[in-house]
Amino acid sequence: MPVITIRPIGFQTNTDGTQKPISPTEILQRQGPCLEATITVSDAQQAALTERGEQAKSQTGLVMFDTGASVSCFDQKIAQDLELVMVDKGNMISASHENHPVPIFAGKIILPGLNVNIERGMGANLAPQNLIALIGRDILQIGTLFYNGADGSVCFSI
Repeated sequence: MPVITIRPIGFQTNTDGTQKPISPTEILQRQGPCLEATITVSDAQQAALTERGEQAKSQTGLVMFDTGASVSCFDQKIAQDLELVMVDKGNMISASHENHPVPIFAGKIILPGLNVNIERGMGANLAPQNLIALIGRDILQIGTLFYNGADGSVCFSI
């Protein structure tokens, strides 16, 4: 059973240019339960590319475990740049919009020790949050997510 434990470390640059350590609890509160991961094409698309002698594109960056997202999401621009297959269109409902039309992509999120195929990931503008993807309840439902705010750590297992 894969287990991923996150305990972020970081620094803040002061106005005088010096750096000050930031506690894991503060980082977790500021950015949420994030970790570095890679997004790429789905296994099915990878097989088709391999058969044609082509390489899949990928991008590494921050992904967030998001209990508020009913389904996982890919940054829409990155999904298009990576040429993820658009499998459908749907409507996204969020705190800031209602019934916002978005593309739905098939792709894969590669976490440390765990590859997760996302068959219906919504396209979203995640760049302003410095994220490449959200791991939503479609994936969280098959595992356990433990958010320890007091310790500044998160544990996810399947």
